[in-house]
Amino acid sequence: MNYLLNDPTELDVRTKPRTKEHVDQKIKSLEGFGRYWYEVLFAGDFYEWDESVFKTTSFLIDLYKEFDRQAGKHAAIQMRTIKEEIAGICQSAISARGQISQVQSRGFEFPSLEVAREAFEAYLGCKVPWDE
Repeated sequence: MNYLLNDPTELDVRTKPRTKEHVDQKIKSLEGFGRYWYEVLFAGDFYEWDESVFKTTSFLIDLYKEFDRQAGKHAAIQMRTIKEEIAGICQSAISARGQISQVQSRGFEFPSLEVAREAFEAYLGCKVPWDE
């Protein structure tokens, strides 16, 4: 209260306070691949998270369809769409080509779990409580 009385010019009434409820609401409002990616990061068991690793786009689509059975029901999930989603959600993931069983495939080089979580927090614009 003292702060408001002494220097009200610094207060921006249009700025939402960063509270736990604000973070919870942002997480609950996630849909589609964004929701899937949050669950992947929360569980932390997508792959060996202590280092970066290559995963194909088709592998990601298969896991996403397994997570959301309605995904792709009315229209096919496009690799381009997944690439765009990942570019926003995990800016530290690098679009790349790699070999899986001697077959050249498109996919992503994902960072460690810690870096991926930091990128997701930057995407949301808030700190996520990962340890709950």
